[in-house]
Amino acid sequence: MKAIASSYRYGLDPLYACGMTRPHPRILPYGTAAIAEAAALIRDGGIVAVPTETVYGLAADATNAEAVARIYAAKGRPSFNPLIVHVVDLAAAELIAVFDADARALAAAFWPGPLTLVLPVRGIRGSLRW
Repeated sequence: MKAIASSYRYGLDPLYACGMTRPHPRILPYGTAAIAEAAALIRDGGIVAVPTETVYGLAADATNAEAVARIYAAKGRPSFNPLIVHVVDLAAAELIAVFDADARALAAAFWPGPLTLVLPVRGIRGSLRW
């Protein structure tokens, strides 16, 4: 949830929330109720759109294969084109991706901060909760 909440530092208000069965998205004003609803939708396998400093992004539980498929479908994105996963810290990243010594050293040196690592995904069964 930290990633969704931090999106609002940039002064953008609307939160688009789209559950699995809702045919039309809802626009919610920024606030704790909107964040709580977005978190619940993500926990339930839904997707939400959130503002960032430059664009609106789609957010879902990256460890939930059905939720990830919903993002691909919503974007019309080919399955061979990888998605970005935002994590809270190195420990969370290591649950999702395989780190070698160089990647671990870079993350330790530059996170939190503007460093993107492209790493192999771990085999994940079900949904992880951290």
